[in-house]
Amino acid sequence: MKHVESGAKLSRSLIQEEKWQRELFTGARITGLSNLEIHPEFGAKLGMAIGMTFGKNSNIIASRDPDRVSRIIKRSITAGLASVGVNVNDLQTTSIPQTRQELRTGKYAGGIHVRRSPRNPDKTDIIIFSSDGRDINLSKAKTIERFFFGEDIKRVHYSEVGHLYYPERTNEIYINRFLNSLDVEAIRKKNFRILMDYSYGLASTIFPIILGSLNAETLSLHDYVDAMKHKPMPEGTIIESPEACRIMKSLGYELGFIIEPGAEKILLIDSRGVLYPPQRLLTIVTKLFLETNRDKENYKIAVTIVAPMEIEKIASDYNVEVVRIKNSHSAMMEATRDENVKFVGGVWGGFIFSDFLFASDGMYSIGKILEMLAKTGYTVEQLDEILPRRFQHIISIDCPWEQKGKVIRRALEFSEGYQRQLVEGVKIFKDGDCVLLYPDLEKPVFQIIGESDEYEKAVNLTKKFQTYVQTWMQEEF
Repeated sequence: MKHVESGAKLSRSLIQEEKWQRELFTGARITGLSNLEIHPEFGAKLGMAIGMTFGKNSNIIASRDPDRVSRIIKRSITAGLASVGVNVNDLQTTSIPQTRQELRTGKYAGGIHVRRSPRNPDKTDIIIFSSDGRDINLSKAKTIERFFFGEDIKRVHYSEVGHLYYPERTNEIYINRFLNSLDVEAIRKKNFRILMDYSYGLASTIFPIILGSLNAETLSLHDYVDAMKHKPMPEGTIIESPEACRIMKSLGYELGFIIEPGAEKILLIDSRGVLYPPQRLLTIVTKLFLETNRDKENYKIAVTIVAPMEIEKIASDYNVEVVRIKNSHSAMMEATRDENVKFVGGVWGGFIFSDFLFASDGMYSIGKILEMLAKTGYTVEQLDEILPRRFQHIISIDCPWEQKGKVIRRALEFSEGYQRQLVEGVKIFKDGDCVLLYPDLEKPVFQIIGESDEYEKAVNLTKKFQTYVQTWMQEEF
């Protein structure tokens, strides 16, 4: 069975494909089944549409993950770009944070990155960037869609076909900016002994040089790029690394870090071999940032709506404002447009330090954590012991797309009279506890997150609202 979305215009055979969408983009991202929905012919056509949008003779940079599908799709997009007269600067296998930093040099009209999707390993993501390294806006995405579906492509004469370049010194530029953004001497004096698990990912090509500059004695695991073992970390999951935890426990290193293959998100292991849940890591990093930035008060920090209320408790000791944002990386980046927002934290290991970059960079997050620990004198274990602790319980309920609006309407009606936040879904507060009801944007699922000072209360609260949501779905309007 083939699926054609309502309002879509079918313009090619679906024999080897599963669906045809009405829209290409989810934000600045295009996602489809690898080599079935996103294949070389698709890539070439998309490249031409992107090229028509940015304009003839413009300069675009391109990068990719190390897997084979990302390679062939990036090459096909590059061919499409060149055929409409756009020059391509190929960064080859490079992480998204490095690509964004290269765009900040001001030499390019935009960029693309092709990766294995962290949401589904059988899918490929194509992400398109604007000239400043941020994701493209909705207007530009719609323009690309119009060229893609409208077939209004103008290929150039043989003599005007775009050039393909391989830029030099991109790693050197990234490393210099990285080190200039940190108090390197403070880190060097600390003589950190750390373990780094690179997850066979892109950070292994550049981060060892940086750690050497920081005088960090480092034991490395999985420290080479392997396309077959390169498995992105989906949001909502934690990379298991029993080997790293065991080594930390036996060797007594101060800190251990796991950086996901795409080099955007991290996890932390303490000297006892304890792997911290990402929500707890957010609390610890937030405390370190607030403590080392007292001289910048007053300012704002932003955290996603699903982050625990530990953040507000910690921030109450400082002259800062906590802003709640939607639970997505695009929302995290958007928050940095406010110049008063100095730090943005997500709940899956992604952090934004806006003085360095407006997007998550796992390598810089590690460097910044080392700097903040060096300056404050804290250990991770001490912070885990003294900081407030809240408990969350999460339940996912299958909810058809057409039912989500009804559930939200009933949640809004139910929550009238309660303290609530409507940043994404409905978050209801009562007697120090809270529950968040929000629809998953990628799947026909509703998420329910209960939170309390006691785990049992969080579980009971979640189950209570699970019953409500199931009842609301069955109601007739």
